[in-house]
Amino acid sequence: MGVVVTLWEDMMSDDQCIPDLIEIASDSYQLQTAQHVAAKKLLDYDGEIFPQDGCAITLSVLLQEAGIAVPDIYRAIDLGD
Repeated sequence: MGVVVTLWEDMMSDDQCIPDLIEIASDSYQLQTAQHVAAKKLLDYDGEIFPQDGCAITLSVLLQEAGIAVPDIYRAIDLGD
């Protein structure tokens, strides 16, 4: 039962981060900053040059900046996990 409560609490806290996520992604300066962070992470990860294959890591960075605890995700297919 404690695990279910913990998972629900995590979902609730993530839900509360959505307005911050929208605000960050809607601000061109903050979005560009997130893209720069994502570009560095992508280059360090596998040598890809942003924006090639950069959508998943950019989303990961935006989620992280909004306070949602997600790992760095580099492949879009892995976003659902």
